[in-house]
Amino acid sequence: MPESVPEPLVADADRAGTSDARGNEARWLRGLAFGTASAVVAFGAVGLVTAIAGVYRTYVVFPVGALVWIALLALARPLLVTPGATSRTAHVVAGAGVAFVGAMSLWNIRHASQHVLINRDGGAYTNAGRWIAMHGNLRVVAAVGPFGRQPALTFSSFGMYATRGGTLSFQFAHLLPALLAEAHNLGGDRLMFAATPLLSGVALLAFFVAAWRLVRNPFVALAALVSFAFLLPEVSFSRDTYSEIPMQVLIFTGLWILVDRAAFRRPRLALVAGLVLGMLQAARIDALAALTGLAPLFAVVWLVADARDRRSVALSGAALGIGLVPGVVLGFTDVSLRSHGYLHDLRSDVKLLVAAMVASFAVAAVLMIVVPPVARHVRRVPSWVAPVAGAGVGLVGFGLWFLRPRLQHVHGVSNPLVGGLQEAARVAVDPTRTYAERTMTWMSWYLGPLTVAAAIVAAALLVWMLVRGRMLFTLAGIALLGPSSAIYLWRPNISSDQIWVMRRYLFSALPLLTLLAFGLVAALVGLVPRRLPRAVPLVCAVVIAAGAVAFPIAALKPVRNMTEQRGNPLAVRDACRAMGEHAAVVLLQSPTGLLSEWAPQTLRGWCNVPVAVMAPTVPDRAAELERLAGQWAKLGRTLWVVADAPATIHSVLPAATIHHTPVVTNPYFLERSLLRRPRRYAAEPFSLVLAPVPVPAS
Repeated sequence: MPESVPEPLVADADRAGTSDARGNEARWLRGLAFGTASAVVAFGAVGLVTAIAGVYRTYVVFPVGALVWIALLALARPLLVTPGATSRTAHVVAGAGVAFVGAMSLWNIRHASQHVLINRDGGAYTNAGRWIAMHGNLRVVAAVGPFGRQPALTFSSFGMYATRGGTLSFQFAHLLPALLAEAHNLGGDRLMFAATPLLSGVALLAFFVAAWRLVRNPFVALAALVSFAFLLPEVSFSRDTYSEIPMQVLIFTGLWILVDRAAFRRPRLALVAGLVLGMLQAARIDALAALTGLAPLFAVVWLVADARDRRSVALSGAALGIGLVPGVVLGFTDVSLRSHGYLHDLRSDVKLLVAAMVASFAVAAVLMIVVPPVARHVRRVPSWVAPVAGAGVGLVGFGLWFLRPRLQHVHGVSNPLVGGLQEAARVAVDPTRTYAERTMTWMSWYLGPLTVAAAIVAAALLVWMLVRGRMLFTLAGIALLGPSSAIYLWRPNISSDQIWVMRRYLFSALPLLTLLAFGLVAALVGLVPRRLPRAVPLVCAVVIAAGAVAFPIAALKPVRNMTEQRGNPLAVRDACRAMGEHAAVVLLQSPTGLLSEWAPQTLRGWCNVPVAVMAPTVPDRAAELERLAGQWAKLGRTLWVVADAPATIHSVLPAATIHHTPVVTNPYFLERSLLRRPRRYAAEPFSLVLAPVPVPAS
């Protein structure tokens, strides 16, 4: 018995807290989950490195990516060859889970968004991925030819930052675009649009293994998988190009690796977990939030370990830290070199996250220094601490849900979208409201009130058990999902329209609350009460599980066909065919529309032509356009103007011959709401109007 921790903590540790999680799931399921996730890591990393360097080529990316993938599989061999469950039940449940994940992926592919316009983040990721596939880099040289000599033109737009020398950079981190580029190389636009639904399948596999290891009941783990997969936010963003889905792949994979205590005893496995989790920084600029719990996690494991195991725990912690380095360095290199404007805009948030990461190491160090001498004098944790801590967590959870909305109204920067949605909902218009005080209410909209209540109760009971030294294997889940959940449940720091705001919770609160609720279900299934009939906890477990599965399905059913910009590529390709490959384009700003902000990079990427934007304030626009048309004609290109309405073109060129693309309408655009979850569709029409600019007589 180590003298550094209270006696009950050590006595219960091996029996209930750090028992081996290996062998619960079928080995082939574990291999499938890691094989697919490690492919995402390997090919994503190689694709991103080459895109940053400007040397992305299929003949480089795929062979080198395959070598890195094989190296990862070889490194993780102890993880893959460890015997798994051999019972028929385990194999049947594993097969059912994989079949379900495959069906969900195919369903989401069928309704995959075709986000070609950069009206929101999804369009930026799609356009960046296609640009990498077609041009091999992340650098867009926009001010070319006559456009480069015309100060009246602009080139930046939503999702695109202007840099030096008339070049543009794509906003955000670029791991997802690298993966989209590889999908495009393999299967064109069709596979590129299907890539995120496929990645969501990889994420669900990892979630299934993590749930199996955490709840330790295959049937409950399968129910948790079904519940999580049918969550409306999960389905919505699985069908579009958003970075949260590869984030899920990485964080869920790291989670199920770290639930196994072997990851704290074998540095090789900890290194694998670090390599996977480090790539989070390449997926999102705020990924450090998900990593802040790792140092305290290893500190706690070191404290509860036997003296003979502490060296291996320390070495494993060091190995995990070393594994984090490549991905974190790659992520910061990416945004520093290829999205510097984005990094500059978020520099204060990044500094806070770096400070939080440093603070987490300081907390870990303090724990390792202070606890051992204190434990020599305090041999037993007072019995009242555990129930008080658990009750405190329960009170905080229910307080955030029911009291915070009544006591606090959170405000931020004025958001016109929020004001418009408030007006549509016929409530007081205050565009500075963020509604962040309602985050737990948002959870109940999608998970269901019963699931959220069960999760809070489970969190309280879990803290009670942890203080008593039990259930320590759950610390990995708390460490990886807890910090981001706490941050974003308090202040999501994003536009609060639904379903947009729920992006923040796809890799934090939604999986955490789901796992907590089904952890309670598993505990009730295994409970043998002394004074109550055995049927009582079983009935409670069935009710909670049934509610946790049924509610997401019911919430999803009215909008199950949701998709975004479906069909828009048809209009874009039609415009490209009409203009031809030897064209140059000026987008005319409209006083009411936003096409000039949404479409410049779309036309560059899909039509492969120079594109610029002309504002209404430019004096004598017709003369400027005709001058540009003459200059481009000498270079063998025809100048076209593009707008969202014929009147915008005719106001500048009254005699222009207008060409119309087909009007494509997506009838399944998910409505934007503010005070409730989305329940219906909205029509999403799109078309382009274009006209050649006459060349002045010489």
